[in-house]
Amino acid sequence: MPQPASQLDAAAIKAVAAAVGLAPADVRMRLGGQLPRVLLIDSDSDRLAGAAAALDALGVRTVTCDPAAAPTDDERIIGRRVEADGDLLQVWDAAQTCHECPRDRIRLLQRGVRISSERRDVTTTQRRLDLGRAVISGGLMLTKKTTQVSTQVTETREPFLLVQRADGADDLILYERRLDYRFLGDDMQPSSHANFDRLVARLRVCFPAVPFDDRVGRPGFVSALPATTVDPTDLGLYLIALATLPSGRSAGGQFPSTL
Repeated sequence: MPQPASQLDAAAIKAVAAAVGLAPADVRMRLGGQLPRVLLIDSDSDRLAGAAAALDALGVRTVTCDPAAAPTDDERIIGRRVEADGDLLQVWDAAQTCHECPRDRIRLLQRGVRISSERRDVTTTQRRLDLGRAVISGGLMLTKKTTQVSTQVTETREPFLLVQRADGADDLILYERRLDYRFLGDDMQPSSHANFDRLVARLRVCFPAVPFDDRVGRPGFVSALPATTVDPTDLGLYLIALATLPSGRSAGGQFPSTL
């Protein structure tokens, strides 16, 4: 796995830039920060394949993928209740259907935060003193009605744990504020944040051999991804999932990322 740009020397940056047809300064900027990073976006699959081959020749592991292939919550089981021991994870959805996942079928645990913003227009009406109109009306009309429209942005943060399966079944996602924590018993705490921490810790103890990754929840990782039609959190989860495969993989051919 290559180093972040901050740890690459000028010769390495120049070699990567030549391989993908970018300026060295652009390569350094795009590879800065937490890996994996998106290095090249192009609709030309031949160009992407050529760039990937050139990077492979330099010893740089790459993954090419289509952002549209990134799974969303529409393709996941959203958990409401959890039970786990060393061999089996059980997750109940909102309909109280139990979804079982044996330990050897869990490929990856990803902890993160989904950040969503809601914009809405707010209309306010005020009456203000209007001296000009007061003079014209002989002092009988002192105010006028004014209407102002402003935009308010509300940001929502939802911590979650994504359980990615290795058997092709639907992944399981557990959101902090959507879970019933009574399964924690005497360990249950007053706040959902503390309960969620305990849940994550318990699952990591139950399944110590399952890889755990929290890059999607780290500051700056998701916000550094380029804008696409895909939710950036889902794109980040997808890139991490591809990055943790045993070897490089092509998954659609439109979105190469350097890992």
